[in-house]
Amino acid sequence: MSQIVQYDESLPINFNLVKEGFVDALVSEKFLTPEQGDMIKKNYSVTLVRRNWLGRMVDSLLWNKDSKDEFKLVMVKVVFPSK
Repeated sequence: MSQIVQYDESLPINFNLVKEGFVDALVSEKFLTPEQGDMIKKNYSVTLVRRNWLGRMVDSLLWNKDSKDEFKLVMVKVVFPSK
């Protein structure tokens, strides 16, 4: 059974709101310093990645033959080129 998934452009915004709330909770519980929390919120972003056919094929051959996941959440560090 194939499922059609439409991309919602508000998803990355919502993912990052959750990330910021989670980081704020870690700071308030003293697992992170305020400086560490600010650094994570400024430099990292959560995004939704759709795997291509090659990625799905490699995963099915090497790891989980039953995996049908096309999308996954990834946290990436945002790198700005130096001027």
